[in-house]
Amino acid sequence: HLTSIPGAQPVTVVDLGGGWFSRSAKEIATKYGSKVDVTNVEVVLHEDTTDTDNFHAKLGDICELEAPDASVDLAYCYQLMSQMMENRQSQLLREVARVLKPGGVAFLDENYYCHLDEDSQELLDLGSSMGVTFSLREGIIMKKRPDQPAGSSTNMFLLMTKNEVDLEALPVEERAN
Repeated sequence: HLTSIPGAQPVTVVDLGGGWFSRSAKEIATKYGSKVDVTNVEVVLHEDTTDTDNFHAKLGDICELEAPDASVDLAYCYQLMSQMMENRQSQLLREVARVLKPGGVAFLDENYYCHLDEDSQELLDLGSSMGVTFSLREGIIMKKRPDQPAGSSTNMFLLMTKNEVDLEALPVEERAN
């Protein structure tokens, strides 16, 4: 569904703290080729993390991205925000909101705010202050690693959208592992 995001190609993707040798960012770059431009921002870069035409590994602070305002179509972080101090979580949300293009989407840590209802005043206020909309979703957003046990499971995650986005146009599907 990455290539169905409206706007000019290539689709700009940012993996925030992807870890594990930038595995998911590299998979996206490989799968979609020239249709995407993927950047992985990490606190530590591994030796085998090599840039390609459409994959870029950067060392940096995910709460202070080097990307210009409104320059990213899709951002994601997985199992990261729950490991951050609360003030850094808010800073990351604001930074993601800053770099998302109108109509852009961010898939965020399944643990962050999933205890809240998407109509909670806290999420409504936070979204309003940043010019984004939040919704809680359930689905599989990341493939299982080979070392994870077999079987299907779903995760809760927070979806951030910049301005109005048709959420039905962004389905999250279960995929065979």
